[in-house]
Amino acid sequence: MNYSNCSIWDVGPGRPFDNIYCLKNIVMSDGEIEIFFMDSKCRIINPTGVSISEKVMEINQASKIIWEGIYYEKNPSQNKGYISQYEPMNNHEIKKATSGAKNEVSTFQTNLKTVKAFKLHCNEPIDKFLNK
Repeated sequence: MNYSNCSIWDVGPGRPFDNIYCLKNIVMSDGEIEIFFMDSKCRIINPTGVSISEKVMEINQASKIIWEGIYYEKNPSQNKGYISQYEPMNNHEIKKATSGAKNEVSTFQTNLKTVKAFKLHCNEPIDKFLNK
């Protein structure tokens, strides 16, 4: 089984590179990349500066990143879905709006000129999951 981890502007989902995901498929189309994991999905809107090496995918910038995931509880029957939207506000600020299991809006500081919008690391070649 493959395993991967990812980060969205170095802050999400969860703590950067703290969660492990099972990568299923990557669909690249005009103006959007969709990345499907076993229990999560990521949509990257208007990605620019996309680079793919053997086991790493990086995206320099995006107009919005939408993460659909699950908050896991000790009792699996209490697991709840959520959606987080990350959106650049200016060159140094990202707005994160989450709905579902938690409803909150926050902003965080970062340097959009040096921090990648999205990073994906996988233990298997990324090409294996591409569906263009």
